[in-house]
Amino acid sequence: MSEQPAAVSGIEANFAYYRECFENPSRQQGAEAEGLFDSSDFRLAYEDPRTTMLDIPTDDSLRTVPLLAPLRNYGDANLDFYNRYAGSRPLMYYNHLSTPFQQSPQAYIAALRPALRQLAAQNGVIVFNHTDLEAHTVNAELTAITDASGLRLTDIHGPEGAATKHYHYASIATPIEKTDVPSTPVSLYSAYAQLPDVLQDANVTVSATLPIKDIEQVWGFYEQAFAELTANDPVQAGFSEKDFKNLMQDPSFVKFVYREGNTIGNINIQTDVRNLPWMNQYYYRTTFPQYEQGLVFCSPGVITNPELRSPSMTIRSASMLGKLIVRSGAESIITFACDTESNKQVPGLARIGLKKGGLQTNFSKPVSHQLFRMASIAAKS
Repeated sequence: MSEQPAAVSGIEANFAYYRECFENPSRQQGAEAEGLFDSSDFRLAYEDPRTTMLDIPTDDSLRTVPLLAPLRNYGDANLDFYNRYAGSRPLMYYNHLSTPFQQSPQAYIAALRPALRQLAAQNGVIVFNHTDLEAHTVNAELTAITDASGLRLTDIHGPEGAATKHYHYASIATPIEKTDVPSTPVSLYSAYAQLPDVLQDANVTVSATLPIKDIEQVWGFYEQAFAELTANDPVQAGFSEKDFKNLMQDPSFVKFVYREGNTIGNINIQTDVRNLPWMNQYYYRTTFPQYEQGLVFCSPGVITNPELRSPSMTIRSASMLGKLIVRSGAESIITFACDTESNKQVPGLARIGLKKGGLQTNFSKPVSHQLFRMASIAAKS
């Protein structure tokens, strides 16, 4: 065990090893990378004196990765959500690393045991998450860790409770009918420029960038909409104002904009999944040949104006996406993630809209779930 790393000169190599613990062929991969520290979160945890680190010998070096760190180091965590259930108790984020645990369970437990016992003495809480595909493995390994430490975990807001899941969908998009398409696939922008008038939608336009006045209008309801989502979700939803405005002017994010007069009612944003680091790139790269061609389309958000809220807006923007994919001439994948609330409608609306645009998809069930858990930790009586 290493309470603090002696130096940060190897932090990039340690981060790469940490990612490999999650992204490797021995694991059952989910579609979302939630729960993994990004490079900035990793550095915060790495340099925090309260983080418990694990030293792992490899063939040519020693790797050091964080196991248990203050929750504040996980930048996507919704602290208000967790504090609602944990109160004033200490909150620690736990990275469950099955690969090093399976390689050397005794060393893994020895590194973690003192910190877990200290947290139990403080009536603390651990926060962690995992996919439904690995629930059995994670639970079994956690039980081995706590049993060997004389501790027990009790879920506070269990994996089957409200607002504890993210749902991941991915489907091949197949044209329903044969259509004249370019001999060489074209971009969505080119497909839109060539779209026949009969297929245009008077309310839906496709844009690479938005003018400042439109960005300001959308930000006016975006912030409120995603604040409502975040209130009941363990992960911070949406972008900061700066990141949002940059995205609205970034052509790699295609904007399907629904308007009623001068009022924007809905924006469906689509981009190459490779532009979204919170999605599991390993999963998409190893599952879909379309990945390397930039043909896995993912939405980082469908933004709806609460004053004009209507399912038809989402359907019509999805329909336009379907029309463009059909006419791009490329076999594509459509993927997205939902929280508990959006999962009630979004998969169905996406399927209906894309079908109206000429695409057959299957969002009847998620390809994976991400389970977000909190557990109090205490000594066994």
